[in-house]
Amino acid sequence: MLYQNVSYTDQRIKIMIGKNILNVKILNTSRFILPKEYLVTNEMIHEVLLGINWKSKLDKKKIYKLENLLGLKNRYLINFPRKEKLKDFTSVDLMYEAGKKILKKFDRSKIDLVIGISTTSSKYTTSLGAILAGKLGIKSASLELKSGCASLISALIIASQFVNSTKSNVLILSGETLSKIAKDKFYYHASDAGAAILLGYEKGNSGIEKFYLDSDGAYSDKMGVKGILPPNKKDLEEGNYFFHSDSSIYNVIKKKWVDVPKKIFQNRKLDSSKIKSFISNQVNNELIELARIETGISISNTINLVNKFGNTGQTGFLIALDFALKKRNFSKKDSIYMQAVGGGLSWGGILWRV
Repeated sequence: MLYQNVSYTDQRIKIMIGKNILNVKILNTSRFILPKEYLVTNEMIHEVLLGINWKSKLDKKKIYKLENLLGLKNRYLINFPRKEKLKDFTSVDLMYEAGKKILKKFDRSKIDLVIGISTTSSKYTTSLGAILAGKLGIKSASLELKSGCASLISALIIASQFVNSTKSNVLILSGETLSKIAKDKFYYHASDAGAAILLGYEKGNSGIEKFYLDSDGAYSDKMGVKGILPPNKKDLEEGNYFFHSDSSIYNVIKKKWVDVPKKIFQNRKLDSSKIKSFISNQVNNELIELARIETGISISNTINLVNKFGNTGQTGFLIALDFALKKRNFSKKDSIYMQAVGGGLSWGGILWRV
């Protein structure tokens, strides 16, 4: 064990820093990216917002910030003002497609728990876990989990505890249709995709070496969708079913991106040679770089797919993990550092031994 279990109380809330949860192996990962006809470039959004003469109206500094500082160039949007009508997808549809890829190489009868995650679910009663288990033909326990863009961190911790204690297999399915709550400038910051990860029991040192979870609900009304369910006339008229973000919240979020690695590593010097990859939710270049600098992990070992797929919310974390596991060679001594910060606010990190 590299680090000791530490729990303490700061001025505001109890911070949970957990010990290792081993004997957990990542058996497989997958991602579902929409077909190329759903690809939306910055230029396409510029034209929708400013018209065909957008080049004469858009400040070059804003373009530089969007494409270089934030790294936002391409995204896949289901809901976008197009000339042609494309097939609709729900978040369940995207998760289902990712799940099918996992089940091509694994016996569904051996899955003991299904966890469904989406902040843009088209259902607000029946659990996504149950819906997806049914669609995929899996007979098992199921649940839905939601903690903003930090949902995958929470899900991996809960699933790992389940696997470790019951020697079982857990399928986590993630999907977002952020374009359905997007309008105007938020089109730049939204993207739609699905992903999945399968965890199983394997005796050894693989699994969570250390984790950290935290949240602060005082900011819950500063970012997200304000409208309540079921939809009501007042919220509809005020446009409260579209995503909003107060300008003041971004500086708070930036601080959390730096705080997570500080808590995980307890301000100790990190031996970055043992960290094969740094993976986070793929919000933008600026936030990913802030955390990377704090950890000291090299750019070459940082997975950043923002310019390819855009910000797919909590699903982007799993897309980046799938990319890393399929494109890089890992040994049993290698570790992956993972972190995410999202709505709630909620945030957390994991040091994972491969």
